[in-house]
Amino acid sequence: MALGAFCAQSMAKDNAAEYNYELTRAGVPGVKSRDPNFVIFVVYSYGKKEKVTTEVCKRNAIHGVLFKGLPAEDGMSAVPALLGSDTYEVHKDYFDDFFKSSYLQYLEETNKGMHDVMKLKKEYKIGMKVRVNLKALKERLRQDKILADYKELFM
Repeated sequence: MALGAFCAQSMAKDNAAEYNYELTRAGVPGVKSRDPNFVIFVVYSYGKKEKVTTEVCKRNAIHGVLFKGLPAEDGMSAVPALLGSDTYEVHKDYFDDFFKSSYLQYLEETNKGMHDVMKLKKEYKIGMKVRVNLKALKERLRQDKILADYKELFM
């Protein structure tokens, strides 16, 4: 899969963990997802060890949906980030715990363990196609008072 001209990229330090990734849309251009509660995309992550980088892809996929969003690409519309970019720091303890274990329940690999593996000079670039359950993730964030309901914003 070729990378589009624009990728959502992130390089941020959250709890001493570096988030270095690219997100690209995956799907059939011009065809809407059968289920609007899910989004499918490819996350590319960088790391020194192939196996560790594969696991980091999953974390980066959820981080991207939460804080960066997905770009419009190949006839597919953009998916805005669920939260503002400063939300991690505002709720640092919550997200540190969330990214230790909870995030995995909102994600599944769609390429059955087959990943794009590229050996760069001193690191690996791993591409993983994932499906994220946006509806369940939003519900969790609302329940935990991280994401406000639109009704609450206008009251």
